[in-house]
Amino acid sequence: MASQQNFKRARERLQCGAMKKLMLAVLAVPSIVLATSIAPHSIQDRARASTRVVLAQVVGQQVVTENGDPRQMRTVTDVIVGSDLRGQGSERIHVTQLGGDMGLWSSHIAGDASFRLGETAILFLHCRTSEQCTLVSLGEGKINLDGDSAFVHDLFTNQWSKRSVKDVITDIKAAGGTR
Repeated sequence: MASQQNFKRARERLQCGAMKKLMLAVLAVPSIVLATSIAPHSIQDRARASTRVVLAQVVGQQVVTENGDPRQMRTVTDVIVGSDLRGQGSERIHVTQLGGDMGLWSSHIAGDASFRLGETAILFLHCRTSEQCTLVSLGEGKINLDGDSAFVHDLFTNQWSKRSVKDVITDIKAAGGTR
């Protein structure tokens, strides 16, 4: 009889411990999801989050590693600034992104922007120095341009829209003064 009561108590403790672990796991999942997702931002939100917004052209790109380790690849894209839309700094900027392509190795962050030599874009940047910057909100930190047209991605709807460059610049300037 005593052994049955001991067995019953032990089973209750195990169930209680398992429930606590399950509850912790359930509560932790939303915070993990939020930490790994890209939050939708309007053009004005992106501009406010940026230390610098520029209209720039891609003039070069290279993949660098730490001690030749392909698991620590970074892609550095060189751009020439045609116009400062928010903030000021160097005429030549190095935009650094995690990942890249090196030999047989390839690593890319889902949702990050890609750059092509010669393309022109509006870039929303967070700059550590006047020359060293990263994109704000990964791929949302780049708006592709083609002539007088801007191709803007909306994460709320997951749709692309074609707008005039002039309208996009007006939205950026409406975000307020320089940061």
